[in-house]
Amino acid sequence: MKQVSWKKIAAAGFSGFTLLSLAAAGFCGGQAPEAEDRGDSAFITDLAKVAVLAKQNALRNGFPEPALDAYVQQERAKYEKFNKFAREKLVPHSKMLAMGRQEPEKLLAAGEQKLAADKNSWEGHDYVATAKLLKRDAASATEEYARALETAPAEMKGWYQYMLGISALLGREQDTAMGWMDKAIADNNNWLAIKSARLNKAAIYISRQSYDDAAENLDLYFTMAIPAEKKVIAESQICRALVSAGRKVDGCVVK
Repeated sequence: MKQVSWKKIAAAGFSGFTLLSLAAAGFCGGQAPEAEDRGDSAFITDLAKVAVLAKQNALRNGFPEPALDAYVQQERAKYEKFNKFAREKLVPHSKMLAMGRQEPEKLLAAGEQKLAADKNSWEGHDYVATAKLLKRDAASATEEYARALETAPAEMKGWYQYMLGISALLGREQDTAMGWMDKAIADNNNWLAIKSARLNKAAIYISRQSYDDAAENLDLYFTMAIPAEKKVIAESQICRALVSAGRKVDGCVVK
């Protein structure tokens, strides 16, 4: 079975927005990770990560053995469903987002065109919201991401909760941002949203000098991240801040 090319999705803008607030805060020097090709082997690797994370979560919550196995299988099935959705919907959708990072006005026009044809188009709301975010218009971006959240399929709701968190960070509303990041994680339907939220929560906790919470979230991020993402964050200010604070995170490589 041919799997989604994560290179097309990540290069098109999702990994960039993962680091948008971190770059603004100086945590990664404005650098987004280069995406790598994501074929069948990467999909199998991610399935293994899903199983490991699910088992860790189940053990933390004291699941009995039969329930633990059922929970792990449920999480694997959820990831497979998301991968199918990503292959069919996110690759073409993300191509427009990639263009929009360079030309926000064209992205805005594309979103408005979609909404003129269908006022409930989640893709249209996403394009408009992203264009507004790129223009650093946090209020308008928040309004449009909220509409995208209302109209999006289940696989994308976590992503728009995450992006509402990014909009809140742009508006310097950390508590609101943290609330949206938590919702994206709890939604547990979008792998990209969950790992992105973990990374941004780590950055917020560092800004609050809550280093233990930051280390916990960064550890979880590294568990989910692809190698190219790990490389950028491992050498970033976010890792340097934690190491300087005396916290050990296995993924951090501070020279």
